Amino acid sequence: MLGLSTTAAVAGDLSRAPLAQLLTAVNGADPGARLSATRELFLRGPSIVEPLESAGALTMGTLSPPRGDVVYSLLKGELSTANAAPATFGLHVEAGTTTQDVERMGRAHGFRLLPAAICRPNQSPSCYVQLVPGRRLADVLRDILTTEAQVRTVNLNQVER
Repeated sequence: MLGLSTTAAVAGDLSRAPLAQLLTAVNGADPGARLSATRELFLRGPSIVEPLESAGALTMGTLSPPRGDVVYSLLKGELSTANAAPATFGLHVEAGTTTQDVERMGRAHGFRLLPAAICRPNQSPSCYVQLVPGRRLADVLRDILTTEAQVRTVNLNQVER
């Protein structure tokens, strides 16, 4: 019975789910639960930034940031590109995701693979991509995280300056 209620909560209304539960799902391995919980966090908006911080979310800053940290950073408005290439980012994708899948995502969301890049799901990040001119990094990341179940997380393309 517990498995059924968990599935129903993921597939159903998450508006009453505690933030800690949503953050666990956002960082979890189930692509559907991750996607639903991500959408719910964005629906709740910037008012949940402090509670997310209390639940353990941090500003993203590593090569493989937890997805919850990316959502937290986007909600907080602190997507620091000071030490990152501002028009590129890394995608971390599920096993079985192909280069063609990433190219499709790019057409839908406003990015493209870097020249000669191949998507390798077994790497972290799986590939780096470049924004299409005229697209904002924060908007593209939010779109990807709320619509693409194959994307586990994203990272900024950190560079030494």
